[in-house]
Amino acid sequence: MTVALSIGKFGIRHTSSLKKLPAYDNVIQSVTGFQAMTGFAGTSGVRCGSAVGDSFTGMNCALAILMAYRKKLKTGKGSRIDLSMFDCIFGILEPHILANTVNGENHQRVGNSDKYLFAPCDVYECKDGWFSIGITSNAEFRRFCESIGNEKLCEDERFITNEDRCLNNDALTDEISGFFKDKTKAELEELLRKKQVKNAPLLSIPEIIEHPQTKARNLIVEINDPGIGNYTVTGNPMFMTETPATYDKGAPFLGEDTKRILEELGYSSTEIKEII
Repeated sequence: MTVALSIGKFGIRHTSSLKKLPAYDNVIQSVTGFQAMTGFAGTSGVRCGSAVGDSFTGMNCALAILMAYRKKLKTGKGSRIDLSMFDCIFGILEPHILANTVNGENHQRVGNSDKYLFAPCDVYECKDGWFSIGITSNAEFRRFCESIGNEKLCEDERFITNEDRCLNNDALTDEISGFFKDKTKAELEELLRKKQVKNAPLLSIPEIIEHPQTKARNLIVEINDPGIGNYTVTGNPMFMTETPATYDKGAPFLGEDTKRILEELGYSSTEIKEII
């Protein structure tokens, strides 16, 4: 037996009545509870902007195949893999499931804030858009206060420790929001980087495509496709010294590589004709 993988919306084996239902990424995000985590308090859950159900399931597929193939190399035995979008997205919820089963906590939507873990850790309106900071230590908070010219904020009893800041997150937001509104994204980056405060502007898709970091990492590449011509896509995020990614063609046409693959697997020309 070789390695065989089946991908289902809710699984092929050991599944419930959901097995026969149609699904799409947004449906999977809803039914797994993933969508319930996103959005602002008092609103409905918000779908993640990217199709995480599709991409995360694909990554798990690749990992599962490699694990099964490694086992086959060691034991000679193949594997049948049953993977579902539901399982893969449910797995992302591990810390929230643990918080519920161990501490009885039910995750509450908090928008862009991370106030249950760290504060200030949010996205703030600035003069020309929105700006994000993520402060995770008392020392970093002190550097932040120095950056905004309000060192007395560090001595305020409401904000001494991270626990204090989380409990008084709304008051802290009121204290620092004015600083952001008075500055542009570029000005904020310059000020906060000098003090090693974790920060970033909220960028649009056109902005991140043109960003120096994106270009430096070769994450935007051009593909020549015989069917639709040249187009631009995201590059491979895996940089390997011995086997770098190449981008010499677009996606294959339906069945384009079937004959070649069957030949590599040892099928005769007669057998291939019968198959295709």
